[in-house]
Amino acid sequence: FDQVSAEFLNEPFGNHNNKLLDRVMQANSLARLGGMFFPQLGEFTNGVAHLGMAHAFAAVPGLRRLRAEAKALARGEKVDNPILGSIETVSGAEFGTDTYKFSFPFQEPDKVYQTYGQDSLTSVDRLLRGGLHVQAKLSFWHSLHAAQQRGMAEQIVRKALRYLRDGTDDVALADMGFTPELREKLRAELPNVATWGPDNQLESLDLTKATDLTAVEDFVQAVHRGTNQIIQGTFIGEQGKWAHDGLLRFMTQFRTFSITSVEKQW
Repeated sequence: FDQVSAEFLNEPFGNHNNKLLDRVMQANSLARLGGMFFPQLGEFTNGVAHLGMAHAFAAVPGLRRLRAEAKALARGEKVDNPILGSIETVSGAEFGTDTYKFSFPFQEPDKVYQTYGQDSLTSVDRLLRGGLHVQAKLSFWHSLHAAQQRGMAEQIVRKALRYLRDGTDDVALADMGFTPELREKLRAELPNVATWGPDNQLESLDLTKATDLTAVEDFVQAVHRGTNQIIQGTFIGEQGKWAHDGLLRFMTQFRTFSITSVEKQW
């Protein structure tokens, strides 16, 4: 309970009490992660396992558009996305804007609050944080990560609704949260919310026309969970205790993605 509460409130928790280790980790990231764009590309392979090759790589041609949408949303502008637009409207949560609005890569929320909470932000802290921010931009990691999140979310919606329409079961979708009960509720809503194109593919989704608001909420949660299963991310309560221990996190700094994937998917 204490860990969930701390993660919910973005407060420090556990043995993470060494600001020097934070600085060392940030300096190490700044020195070694200039090419993090390339390993991030590998996250597309997770999409193959969850969505199939056709859906996973269908997001690639739209990377420029998806990146532009994320940047526009981060600036507070509206974007015209017929697949994700209504999901973001009804939930208030956008896909692909986390790295623009919240913390920098490899800066967990508890680390940020630890930095601000125990003593004042020093010139060294500003230099390291600013350097990481510039690095993520110059390496195009920000842009790629945002586009990948939006692209995978789109493909999850497309696959899920097509399978719902056709009555097809899928283990990967069930693992995201598309339970049999939810599928039945959503199937009843399809005539109201989904528009299909001449190629029999999803053309647009408008969840504002749905009548079962509980099903809509569960659907949105499933899409977000699936997106963070493919483009690795964690939700409140999912982090292992190692993520709140300064020494353990220091020792596993460049293994966080692999450890998280094992914890979430094995």
